[in-house]
Amino acid sequence: MIDIKTLKADNPEIAYILRTCNADMTSYGGFVWPEYGPVQAPNWTPRLAQCGNGLHGLLWGQGDRSLLSSNADAKWLVAAIPARETVNASGKHVFPRAFVVYCGDCAEANLLIAQLFIESTEFQSRLTSTVRDGVIHKSVLGDSGQASVRGKYGQASVRGKYGVALVNGNNGKAKAVDGTIVLTWVDRSVKHTRIVVGYVGENGIKPDTWYRLNGAHELEEAK
Repeated sequence: MIDIKTLKADNPEIAYILRTCNADMTSYGGFVWPEYGPVQAPNWTPRLAQCGNGLHGLLWGQGDRSLLSSNADAKWLVAAIPARETVNASGKHVFPRAFVVYCGDCAEANLLIAQLFIESTEFQSRLTSTVRDGVIHKSVLGDSGQASVRGKYGQASVRGKYGVALVNGNNGKAKAVDGTIVLTWVDRSVKHTRIVVGYVGENGIKPDTWYRLNGAHELEEAK
């Protein structure tokens, strides 16, 4: 995993996008993305921000997630983009250039984009954090929010569309109304943190319902 502190996520000049490519790194029209490093749109006209013009992605991982590939061999990318040059184009954003900082699987990419958003100054102004009975509770209201908790027994929730609730630590709980929940656990056999991702509306994941990891490290409703 990339050290997010080196990415300067709180820099207002930089934003981050999430996108997918085919296994051979091709995208719409056969354009090839790099697995790491800079990439430039072959054509860029801000007033024509649409498919075939500029580079495309979901700003901070939010937007029309049906635009992301569900193929098992798809490559998931996180890339830095110039925040002031990006154009909203109905569920996605279009931009002239980017710098790919991660290429890999779905879970890692979603976790990284969530962490980057949490580090951003835009997120900090929308976060509500409380401590009750020694447990950290974080929640976000409104669309495209992201809530993150680190440590044991933390609770994270997001309301609105496209939210991501992330709990990094043992025995945590997460819920989302219309978005993504991410829970982690420590695999001591290999000394790695494992990531479990659930999407509301898929595989039985219910909206506005608390979930935790069971003994098999699978998502289950937290009674």
